[in-house]
Amino acid sequence: MSVDNEVHPIRILRDTGASRSLLLEGLLPLSEKTHTGSEVLIQGEELGLVKVPLHIIDLKSDLVSGTVVVGVRPVSYTHLTLPTICSV
Repeated sequence: MSVDNEVHPIRILRDTGASRSLLLEGLLPLSEKTHTGSEVLIQGEELGLVKVPLHIIDLKSDLVSGTVVVGVRPVSYTHLTLPTICSV
C-alpha cells in the first residue's frame, strides 16, 4: 500500500460480510490530500452508527491492485478490511 509514493506493508482481511473497505487509523500518513472530502455512516462494532472519513490510497496485493477508496477507523481487528466486491 502506498501514499505519496511511499510503500507501507499491511495485513489485509477479506471479509465477505463487509460492505466497505476499512483502514486502521494511523497506519498511513493520510492528509487533506488523500481525503475525498466525504464521509459515510457505517454500523460500528458496538451496533451504533459511526461517521467514517473516506480517503484514497494506492493498493497493490494479490486481491486488489489500484486506487481504492477506504474508510478510516480508529479501532479495527486488522490493518485493512476488504469486502468481497471491492471497487478499484
